[in-house]
Amino acid sequence: MKKEINKKELEYWKNLWSKGGMDFIACENFWNGRAESFNQNLKDKEKKTNLLIDSLEDRKILHSKAKVLDIGCGPGTHSIPMGKKCEEVFSLDISENMLKILQGKAVKAGLSNVNPMKINWVDINLEEKNWYKKFDLVFASMSPAIHNYETLTKMCDASSGYCYLSAWVKRQSAVEDALFNLVNKKAGVTGILEDKIYYTFNILWNMGLYPEVSYNERNWKSAQPLDEAIESYTNKLLIKNELNNEDRLVIKDNLKKIALDGMIHEESVAVTGHIIWKV
Repeated sequence: MKKEINKKELEYWKNLWSKGGMDFIACENFWNGRAESFNQNLKDKEKKTNLLIDSLEDRKILHSKAKVLDIGCGPGTHSIPMGKKCEEVFSLDISENMLKILQGKAVKAGLSNVNPMKINWVDINLEEKNWYKKFDLVFASMSPAIHNYETLTKMCDASSGYCYLSAWVKRQSAVEDALFNLVNKKAGVTGILEDKIYYTFNILWNMGLYPEVSYNERNWKSAQPLDEAIESYTNKLLIKNELNNEDRLVIKDNLKKIALDGMIHEESVAVTGHIIWKV
C-alpha cells in the first residue's frame, strides 16, 4: 500500500537534484577506455554480485519468467548472471567497448536471451519502445545513467514490479581527490560525497513508495600506465567538470610527477548505497 504523495516535498527534491549536469561524451570516452581493465577486475566482485542475485531470486524479484532491464550494464557484471535465471534481459550502455565484452560473455555462456543495446537512457521514449511497465525488474548498478529526477522516475515507469539502484555515497581516492582539488582550486578536500542515494530515497519516499536502503564499504587498489591514466582521469573529471587547456596540463603534469616506473597507482575506499523498491 502506497503512502500519500507529498507534492511539495517532491518538487523540492526534484529541483535540488536537477542542479549540475553531465557530459555524456566524456562519460562514453571514459568507459570505452576503461572497459578492458574494468572487466579484468570483476573477479574480486563476483562473490558480492552472486549474493545480490541470490537475494533477488530468494525474494522472487528475479525468476524464470522475469523480464529485466539493466541500465548501464557495463561488461555484463549483472546481466550475465541474471540472464541465467530469468526469461530475458535488455542490457543498455553508452560504451560500445563494454557491450562488445558483454556480447562475448553471452555467447560463451550460451545465452540468447541477453540483448545488448548501445543507447543512452536519457534518449529512450518508453511509449515508443513499448517499454512502459514492461519489466519485472529495472536494474541500475553504479550507473551514471540515473542522474536526476527524470531518469529515476523513468525507471519506475518502465517497471511493473521492482527497481534496484546502487551508487556511491562517499569515495576517497588519493590521486583522483588531489586532481579534483587542483582543477577546482580547492585545498584539503578528502573524498567526494555523492548525493544520488540521498536524492533517490527522498524522491521515492515522497512519491508514496517504501524504498529499502542498505550500505556497504569496499576498498581496492589499481594501477594504470601513465598515458592511459592521463586520458582516463581527464575523461572522468570531464564528466562533471569543465576543463580548460590549463586544467588538462595540470592533470598531465601532476600525474607525471607521481608516476612510478611509468605507472599510476591508486588506492580507494568507498561506501556504496543500495536501494530496492516496489513500484
